Amino acid sequence: MDSVVRAKLEVGAIIQARARSRRLPEKVLLKLPFGGPHSLVEQIVLRARDAPSLKSVIVATGVDAANDPLVDAAKRVAAPLFRGSETDVLGRLIEAAEEHGLDVVVRLTGDNPCIDPLYIERTVQAHLRSGADYTRTVGLPLGTNVEVVSLHALQQIHGSSATSEDREHVTLFMSRYPSRFTISNLDYSADEYRDLRLTVDWPGDYAFACFLYERLYQSNPSFDLTSIVRVLGDHPWAKFINGSLKQVSMHSTIEEELHEALAMLDLHGYTQAGEYLLAILKSRLEEQS
Repeated sequence: MDSVVRAKLEVGAIIQARARSRRLPEKVLLKLPFGGPHSLVEQIVLRARDAPSLKSVIVATGVDAANDPLVDAAKRVAAPLFRGSETDVLGRLIEAAEEHGLDVVVRLTGDNPCIDPLYIERTVQAHLRSGADYTRTVGLPLGTNVEVVSLHALQQIHGSSATSEDREHVTLFMSRYPSRFTISNLDYSADEYRDLRLTVDWPGDYAFACFLYERLYQSNPSFDLTSIVRVLGDHPWAKFINGSLKQVSMHSTIEEELHEALAMLDLHGYTQAGEYLLAILKSRLEEQS
């Protein structure tokens, strides 16, 4: 693909977001920082917009009524909203890209509020230079890796015998059948990123995100991974707010996780995230009484 063709490609980000969440209900709508004006999904829109190559940043959700609050969230940050299949995420992304005239999609999810615009831009530029079907980063902290995929590749998957799992996880099909696609991997592994968890899946993750935003957001709303690493260097205890969490919680109960994160925040004077956790803990205990 020559530079003239590459220059004509329209690139945009599509954020997959649904209000329902089993482990942390309506997590994409939680305020970040705690008590602030914007939700997780709104912050992701605002951060992604700082990547210069993106024509637009679109919120793509399902048609279920439970997702109606995302309409207002998108409006608050003037983001286009697309509503499609609740379960066929692949189809939803393709339809959103086609409706907004995108040739290349940066695929984001609504639970990763620390995505770094610098790495979005680097990945987009590498994708355009290489002419790959799919470009992905590896080695960045959980919740900050970037996927860039060409619309024609998504359409190819859609027209194949993709399983329901492939349609839910979108790029899984390309990993299963790499010989059918041109795949580029960008390795950003670094010691300081090891075991750093920046996604929001559990209450402890949200507390950790609140801590980072409380420390960094006011001085620089688009704070990057370098700033996060610097803060954690100054406050090494903060890694333990959600440091024992993996994709599956290591705590025996949610109350145990909440107590541990609350104690850590209270010890170091970070009250905003602690207030949130305390409210959740009280609610959980009341449900059980």
